[in-house]
Amino acid sequence: MHHSEVPAHRELIQAFEASRHLIPAGQLIEVNYADLVHQPFAVVERIYGTFGFRSWTTAPAPIRQCIEQSSTYRADPVALEPLVEQRLRVLLGSG
Repeated sequence: MHHSEVPAHRELIQAFEASRHLIPAGQLIEVNYADLVHQPFAVVERIYGTFGFRSWTTAPAPIRQCIEQSSTYRADPVALEPLVEQRLRVLLGSG
């Protein structure tokens, strides 16, 4: 694990939490990552339902196809380059 991964992630979460109140009601849905990984179709269906997206009538088939195609995907850990880490800290006001 790259040394700066955890602090950068923590700072991003803190910045989001500090700004959360700026998001208008009804414009944010929180999704449990484990649910998204293990039940992606159900989570996406809930997102569509929460926001009332009319395209749900045509979305299920392409979504199922995408889920099937990505079923073998494994994410690599994110590691920021030192200059990127420095720029992120400046943007977050901690650098």
